[in-house]
Amino acid sequence: MDIFKIICLLFFAILQTGCIEFGDAIETTSPSKLQLESCRSVMFLNPEINITPLGFKLMTSGIDNAIWFKFKTHNISILNIFD
Repeated sequence: MDIFKIICLLFFAILQTGCIEFGDAIETTSPSKLQLESCRSVMFLNPEINITPLGFKLMTSGIDNAIWFKFKTHNISILNIFD
């Protein structure tokens, strides 16, 4: 049981020193073309529709990434928005 406590303390000490870097969050209301292309690809947005970006946020954690993308379009059917 003592070895488990030592391993846990060592693990938390490593986390506290900043050795593990997860990346910075990127947040903007005017995404770049590269960010828009990434959103279209990851979210399977129909390339033929016109979208107006309203917000973008990228969280990188090293293991998983999360993208929030807010946009508006003139399409009325959600079936036409996604591929």
